[in-house]
Amino acid sequence: MRIAYIHIPKCGGTAMQAHLVDRIGKDRSLAIGALKHGAQIEMASDFETWRSALDGVRLAYGHFFWPAFKDLANRLNAPAFSPVAVVREPLTRAVSEYNYISQFPTHDLHAKVQQMTLDEYLLELHVNNIQCKFMTQSDLFVPALQVIEEEFACIAPLDEIDEFSARLMQDLKLPQAPVVPKNVGGQTRDKLVIDPDVTSEFYERNVADLRMYWWVRRNWRSHWKVSGAAV
Repeated sequence: MRIAYIHIPKCGGTAMQAHLVDRIGKDRSLAIGALKHGAQIEMASDFETWRSALDGVRLAYGHFFWPAFKDLANRLNAPAFSPVAVVREPLTRAVSEYNYISQFPTHDLHAKVQQMTLDEYLLELHVNNIQCKFMTQSDLFVPALQVIEEEFACIAPLDEIDEFSARLMQDLKLPQAPVVPKNVGGQTRDKLVIDPDVTSEFYERNVADLRMYWWVRRNWRSHWKVSGAAV
């Protein structure tokens, strides 16, 4: 079984990727760049390079949009990959993202975010329904859910990452071990109090991600299609 681990920012992806790479092996894993709508053609222009890169790979991982990666794999006639992801409560994810960008001067948006309050970030810079967009490049819940139900091998909420990892390792016949947190801790911005009106507007703008998150929380154990070793 070939796994495509879709790393949605601030959803435990760095830890989960490292966990999978350690167990599947670096020689059978491939980091994929930020494949997005419209970019897959340029990134797939050198087919022979991509074919060679994907040969023998059991794990592809990174910040890529699933439809773009699937399109690339189809163009290359590559063996099928099964998408896997972890999602997070939208507001909690956005606050974590704000803190993360604020802490790292190397981030492209660091200087801009440093000048913003959390309320301003949530309403002016945050990418709405970003988790649904990683599934289907749409900011709508129904198309994202359709892709999850029809194509995803498994998906889980960040709150359940330890159980999710244990079950995934077992079914892929990989060694068991706890997931080691990455990119956490450090100093957070002062006065991270969100105005109630901002909270309400944020959820109105991100209702697709909110619906998807709660669907995953309720259904992730029953929606499980992992089968076959990854090595």
